[in-house]
Amino acid sequence: MKTSSFNRNTDLQQNNAAMTETKHRIYEQIKAYRKKHGLGSFKNISDATGGKIATHTIANMYTGVKVKDETWLLVAEALEKLEEE
Repeated sequence: MKTSSFNRNTDLQQNNAAMTETKHRIYEQIKAYRKKHGLGSFKNISDATGGKIATHTIANMYTGVKVKDETWLLVAEALEKLEEE
């Protein structure tokens, strides 16, 4: 069964919308973590990614610089780890 390009485009739009919502939620988590932990908070998040995401990349995310979706998801995992501690 072939999927029409319309269906594929609709699926992509829904996936993009879901990722946008996910990024916004993660951004809010970064912001809350920063507010609670202050200076050094981006380093803590970076360390929780196992060094996969640099501190300056997290700072860029905080200020609105575009980064890859995978980066957002790794930061979300790191924030979950930090919340558990």
